Amino acid sequence: MGHLSTLTTQSIKIPLQGTNKRAIIEELTQHCWTLDEFTAPPAAYQSIVQTILAREEQGTTGLGGGVAIPHARQSEIQGLHLVIGVAPHGVDFDCLDRQLAYVIILILTGQNGAMAHIEALSEIASLAGKPDFIPQAQQCTNPEEVLKLFYAHQ
Repeated sequence: MGHLSTLTTQSIKIPLQGTNKRAIIEELTQHCWTLDEFTAPPAAYQSIVQTILAREEQGTTGLGGGVAIPHARQSEIQGLHLVIGVAPHGVDFDCLDRQLAYVIILILTGQNGAMAHIEALSEIASLAGKPDFIPQAQQCTNPEEVLKLFYAHQ
């Protein structure tokens, strides 16, 4: 499972409270600061959110099939960080299939993390293609269940 094998229950937020794309991006970015290994300075929060939103303006990261992958590379970030959010009732993330996103996976890497960034995107896209993944994610009620689901679909 590559980079997804680094996921822990701490890196999963369920349920998401945000009701739109911007709120979800802010919520998941804020959640990064709760992770023990996340080392970006607190002052970088707004800059990271703005970078993610600017990326969204270039083209949606809502893959479709119930999955969105907002992502950014920024110099304040060290390493690769994945945060998963589950919105059981869905969020409009401008997905390519015009459907709601239920699983939103935020990927943050440093400027030198291009390869890890691409590998993580590929791993997530592979999960998104599994037809039973999203319906099962919608049934999850806690981070432990979400983590088990990710490992079951590796």
